Order: sequence, then structure tokens, then C-alpha cells
Amino acid sequence: MKERIENLKSLISNFIAERPEDIEKFRLKFLSKKGELGQLFDAFKALPNTEKPEFGKLVNNLKQLASEKFEDLAKKFVSDDFEQSDLDISLPADCLD
Repeated sequence: MKERIENLKSLISNFIAERPEDIEKFRLKFLSKKGELGQLFDAFKALPNTEKPEFGKLVNNLKQLASEKFEDLAKKFVSDDFEQSDLDISLPADCLD
């Protein structure tokens, strides 16, 4: 299990989104109920009580890493879209009659 968590940690850290659609793929692969983290939480239920604290801490850290990566990827595309926009926010507004 620890190997799987380490592999997922490296996959999450090295994930590169080239298009906005890749962000959704990331969310589905890692953060959805049927994704990798969801499967780890399902496996958590079957563990003996003695192993749960250590495993839970590792899975929660992995979930936090995935959530932060998702937010960073989303911010990247939002700021890129804004910078590429033809909108000039310094111009005066048009009056609506």
C-alpha cells in the first residue's frame, strides 16, 4: 500500500496539464469517488484498526497534495485565459441606454 501511495504521489506531482480538459481528467483520475484516492479510502475501511492511523495520515496527505495540485492547475488556466483576452479593463465602460 505504501508503494502505491508513493507512486500516486509522484504521478500527482509530475502531472502536467496542457489544456483545460486535462484538469478535468486529473480530477476524475485522482479526486473523484471512483478515482485513485477513492479506491484508497475504500481500502482503508478493510484495514485492521492498528494500521488505520498511519495509513489514514498518508492518504490524507496525498489527498491534500492532489487538491492543491488541482487548484494550481485550475488557477494556471484561468490566469492564462485572462491574459490572452482582448478585454482591456482600463477602458471606460460603454453606456447602456
